[in-house]
Amino acid sequence: MNPRDLIRRLVVSVVLLAGTRPVLAAPGLTFCCSAHNDVYLALGGTTTAGVARFDTPAEAVERAGEGTGLLVLAGGYPTHQTALDDAFFTAATNKRLRLYLEFP
Repeated sequence: MNPRDLIRRLVVSVVLLAGTRPVLAAPGLTFCCSAHNDVYLALGGTTTAGVARFDTPAEAVERAGEGTGLLVLAGGYPTHQTALDDAFFTAATNKRLRLYLEFP
C-alpha cells in the first residue's frame, strides 16, 4: 500500500472516530506522535487550537479528556512497534477513551 492510500484511510478512520463534529475543530481528539507526523499536521496540528499532542502514550492517556478520542500514531514503522503497556490500557478503559492505535 502506498503512503497516500495509507494516509487517506487513516483520515477516514479519524473522521469516523470523531463522529459528526468537524475534525479540524475537534477538541475531543488527543494525539500521541511526533510534532512532524503527517496525519497530525493534516488535521490542523500546531495551527488549530484544541488539537492536543503528546510525545508518550502515558502522557497522552493521562491528559486526554474522559470519553474522547486518542490516536497513538507510529513513529518507527515498520521497524519499531508502538510500545503500550497494561497501565496504558487500564487508564484508557477507566476514562472510556476511543482508541486508534497504529502499529501496536
